[in-house]
This record gives sequence, structure tokens and C-alpha cells, in this order.
Amino acid sequence: MRTRRRCTPICFWDRRRRSAKADIRVESAYPWEGSVTYHVSAKIDELFTLAIHIPAYMKDLRVTVNGEAFDTAGEIRDGYLYISRKWGSDDQVELHFPLPVRKIYASTHVREDVGCVALMRGPVVYCFEGALTTEPICRRLR
Repeated sequence: MRTRRRCTPICFWDRRRRSAKADIRVESAYPWEGSVTYHVSAKIDELFTLAIHIPAYMKDLRVTVNGEAFDTAGEIRDGYLYISRKWGSDDQVELHFPLPVRKIYASTHVREDVGCVALMRGPVVYCFEGALTTEPICRRLR
């Protein structure tokens, strides 16, 4: 089943000038697919920085700007990817990242949950009802 991609328009506002720096449209089926495209349409002819939130679980992030690879080394700080440039009227920033299933282990401070795990894919937490099985499901997922 293919997930429908959503488009979200955003206006990047310049408080000093009281005008828009850019119109940005975000196209994505995240969290079901590991890609997001930002369409940037600059309203000013100056360099400015686009900051994109990058969750800590996103490993092996690949970024392209107008189809060319963008080196993220040193550009991700405090959970954000910063891209500074003179933007055009139809620029694209594409993010591609795998969304593997991860095991998240319960805190050892909660005795009843020791050894239990949650399964996550991207920001989605999958829940399993252990009471319906003969063996607690958390033991099988270790």
C-alpha cells in the first residue's frame, strides 16, 4: 500500500522587514516513508539559513540541495540541520533516511518492566498486548 504524500505550505517570515523571506512547501509521507522534500521559493535576494529539525533517531541521513549531495558534517547542531545559502525561486532540499525498527528497553528502575522492550519505527511506538499470550511477549522480543 502506498502512502499519500502530504504538502504543507509554510511562510518564512522576516520580523525586521515585516515581510516573507520565502515560501516553503513541505512534501512528505513521514513517518511512513523515510523522505521529506522542502520546496523553497525565496522572496528576497539575500543569504539566509533554513533550519530543519532532525530527530536523534535519524541515522545515515542523506541530504541533497537541488539534486546535489549536501555534506551535513558540522551542519547539524542541537537537533537541527542548518543550510545557509542564497536561495532561488524554486530550490529543493531532499532528506532521505532509513526507518528501521528499533528495540527500546524499559527502565531498570521499574521492576515489573525489567527486560521488556518497545518496538519503534521512526517516531511510532508499536504496542503489543502481552496478556493475550501464554508467554509474555516482552520475553520473546529480547
